[in-house]
Amino acid sequence: MFKFDLSNITGLPVNANITEITFSVYYTEGDTGETGKVCSLFVISKYWNSTEVTWNNATKTDKWEQLDLDTKFFDWDVGDTVTSPGGGDRVFPCAAIAPVANATSPWETYTITAAVQKYIKNPGDFYGLYLKPYLDNGGRWYASSEYTEQDKRPKLTIKYDGTGILLNSKQKITSHNLIKIKPHCVQIFIPLNHNYHVDILDLKGRTLQSFIGYGKKWYQAPKARLNNGINVLYVTNGDLKFILNFVIVR
Repeated sequence: MFKFDLSNITGLPVNANITEITFSVYYTEGDTGETGKVCSLFVISKYWNSTEVTWNNATKTDKWEQLDLDTKFFDWDVGDTVTSPGGGDRVFPCAAIAPVANATSPWETYTITAAVQKYIKNPGDFYGLYLKPYLDNGGRWYASSEYTEQDKRPKLTIKYDGTGILLNSKQKITSHNLIKIKPHCVQIFIPLNHNYHVDILDLKGRTLQSFIGYGKKWYQAPKARLNNGINVLYVTNGDLKFILNFVIVR
C-alpha cells in the first residue's frame, strides 16, 4: 500500500492540462511468479493509518470491509481484474496492470491517469494505492519511501501541457529559462535557496544523473550520460517539487 498527499503537489499551474500520471515502484526481491503474470494496482477508497494498518484493520479501531483480498486477480479472459461482491475499500475495476518486475527489469510502471486525475483538485478524497500481485506463492518486496537509495523510491509522475510551473505570483519556471542545451552538455539552473535533490531520468524512470545542491546556481550535465530523446528533470526539496521534460537530439 502506498500513500501520497496530493495536496503537496505545488508545481502545477492552474490551467495545466494533465496528459499522463504514472506510478512506478522498484522491485527488490521475492517471487516473480510464472511468465506473463501481472500485478494489479487499485485506488484505495478508505482512510488508513500507515502506523496502524494490518491485514484486517485500516486503523486500530476501523476494520477493512474486504477480507477476501486473495480472490482479486487479473483474469486474462475478461481482460481486467476480477471483481466480486464485497465492501468499498478499493475502487473497481483496477486502476492499471503491469507485468511483474524482476532483477533484470526492476521497475514496474502503471499508467493511472484516468483513475487519479480527478483527485488532483480534491486531494482529501485520495487515500493512496494498493498493489496486488497475482502470484501462485511467495511474496514480493519493493523499495519504500524510506529506502536508502532515493532514486529507487516510489514515484508518482505527472506530465502536463501548460505555460510553466508557478512558484509564486511573480516567478514562473519553464524549460526555456531553466535549461540550456549546449554542444556537449546541458546547463540546468536550479532556482531554489535551500537544499534540494535533482534527478535526471529517462521515460522508464531510470536515473541517468543525480546530484544534491544548495542555493540558486547553474549545473552542467554531460550529454554523453543523458538520453537521446526525452529526458525528465525532477527536482525536490522540503517546499517544492517540480518536473520538466527536455529533449536531446544527436
